[in-house]
Amino acid sequence: MVGCASNKAIDSIVARLFHGEEHLESYGAKKDFPLGGKRVIGTPAHYAYLKIAEGCNNRCHYCAIPGIRGPLRSREMADCVAEARWLAGEGVKELIIVAQDPTAYGEDWGKPGSICELLDKLNKIPGLEWIRIMYAYPERITDDFIAAMKRNEKVVPYLDLPIQHCNDTILKNMNRRSTRAELLEVIGKLRREIPGITLRTTLIAGFPGETEEQFEDLCNFVKEVQFDRLGCFAYSAEENTVAAKMDGQIDQETKDRRAELVMQIRPASWPRNRPRRWARPSVCSVTASTRRAACTSAAPPAMPPRWTAMSAFPAKSRSTPASSMMCWWRTVTFTICTERLQNNKLEESI
Repeated sequence: MVGCASNKAIDSIVARLFHGEEHLESYGAKKDFPLGGKRVIGTPAHYAYLKIAEGCNNRCHYCAIPGIRGPLRSREMADCVAEARWLAGEGVKELIIVAQDPTAYGEDWGKPGSICELLDKLNKIPGLEWIRIMYAYPERITDDFIAAMKRNEKVVPYLDLPIQHCNDTILKNMNRRSTRAELLEVIGKLRREIPGITLRTTLIAGFPGETEEQFEDLCNFVKEVQFDRLGCFAYSAEENTVAAKMDGQIDQETKDRRAELVMQIRPASWPRNRPRRWARPSVCSVTASTRRAACTSAAPPAMPPRWTAMSAFPAKSRSTPASSMMCWWRTVTFTICTERLQNNKLEESI
């Protein structure tokens, strides 16, 4: 069993196995988790992930990541930009910025808010069309961060806000830094400053000590905010976390029931009073040949994709963490003409 922090020693590990070792465990030190280096693009050709940091200093009481990944270590900005340039040269159009907490980027250097400078640099890279930020902690969504999203036209109006809960007592017990009022304030500001922004969140139901009244508060919050995308999970006690040792652990049946109730709140009939989330038109034409599933960012109904091929069989539409796509599962040469799509879900009408 080999952990990611043992990447640098993989050659010696393989050699030991070839020399007869039948059982080997190598996890490596947390400081050795790789931040950069040569990589293989494992996603469809049009998008890729860029890891800008490893580890986390938030120390949420339910989370095991600091114990697994260690404290925050931000990757050198020049190294991030260099890899992004290489990815663009390989044909990547959508760059997805990932870390345990991308909005904390640079704090370990004593430079909080460095994500704004990084966005400015990435926005200038030729070939990249879209930049997506995965995970933004509400307490780090500053005016400067919002301004950076607005001034960099390649940054898509999408954020995943992992708020986990809304009740002040539960948030405090989770060791979260925000309050209910502060969450509503930052969500409201994002929607005012970036009209049509898509907001997603994740929630935890059944955290130790959560009462029926506190759970009802969570349900009312979901109804009030009307997130565009939402996931709710039953609390799971992670080994060696503070929350796992708390009093008031809730039985699994109750946790599952509460999580399911949250997921049932959002009906398809929720009003859509906010503007449509199409960006300014950015028409492009791409021709490609492939022997694997070919995926293209979906166009809105007003500008459907065009393709030419000996035989093309449209697969059922599917959503991915990067974007929504249409796929042809045969060797196919195609030409696509698409309007820039900044929402993260394929419209059902396509």
